Amino acid sequence: MNIRNKTRFEKLIYGLLYPAFFGNMIYDLILRKQAFTENGILHFPNLFSCILIIVFSIIDYLHLYGDMNEIASTAENKSDTYLFCDLATPILIFLSFVFIKEGWNIPSIIMYNFIPLVIYSYKRKNPNNKYFIYYSILMWTMTIPISIFYFYNREICNYLTLTEILIGLVFYTYYVFIYYPNKCRSFDEDHFAKYGIIYSDNV
Repeated sequence: MNIRNKTRFEKLIYGLLYPAFFGNMIYDLILRKQAFTENGILHFPNLFSCILIIVFSIIDYLHLYGDMNEIASTAENKSDTYLFCDLATPILIFLSFVFIKEGWNIPSIIMYNFIPLVIYSYKRKNPNNKYFIYYSILMWTMTIPISIFYFYNREICNYLTLTEILIGLVFYTYYVFIYYPNKCRSFDEDHFAKYGIIYSDNV
């Protein structure tokens, strides 16, 4: 991808998609309370799951602008893989929110569980990338009981879904604020200083 297209792509992702998806999630959370009610009763598991997904999106945005943009601040310094993964992440977050809001737990969790795989795909050259492998294995393993209870006891399924979303948020928050600064950032900085591009497929 040439520099002009990279710049356009970057503006699409960070200038349009992230704010648009985030605004839509906040709108649904505040103004569409009926989406979180069942027979007139507030449905707490789904409501809190949606809140946690919104918090996840905030943490992800902080990582992009608090960490990654400090290392590579312009589109030309980001690989095609990096940009495409940054496109996939907000889409997966948003779809996870939409599905859980509508009570579709399994599609929501599948979207949510693909996020660490996407992040791993462009951080795979970092020597400490195994964090996302363990993170992903745990998340997909937790999906098994959710899938079982989805057909037999939706209430338990909803609480298991909430638990998995919370654990995923904890894992990602730990990565962004503790693991990445201490174990990964120095490699990214050195790699960028050497090649002038971050997470390239060619270097």
